[in-house]
Amino acid sequence: SPAVRTKESAEIIVAGKDIKGEHHDLLWSQSNENRAPDLQLALSLALKQTNHDTVIIVTHIEYVEDLPPLLAKHYSFSCPRQQVRKGEAVVLILDERMVFHLD
Repeated sequence: SPAVRTKESAEIIVAGKDIKGEHHDLLWSQSNENRAPDLQLALSLALKQTNHDTVIIVTHIEYVEDLPPLLAKHYSFSCPRQQVRKGEAVVLILDERMVFHLD
């Protein structure tokens, strides 16, 4: 997401690593600004990143809780929807079909 707080979070995650980021307006959801989430478009965007070993999605609550189960389903494993609070993350290791929660 191009929102300031998500850019700051992404910078912390990739600090000291050779990782380039991309910002996509699609991943910026905010109910008070008429930015409704579009999970199918977000899933499509994530699935286009197949030329990378690692994809880190830093976004808003509407996506962070609902997008991981969709990604997992696409890769034929289960990831139950989880409540995620600010500062937490859901990590999917797609090639190993693993999911875990970071807090």
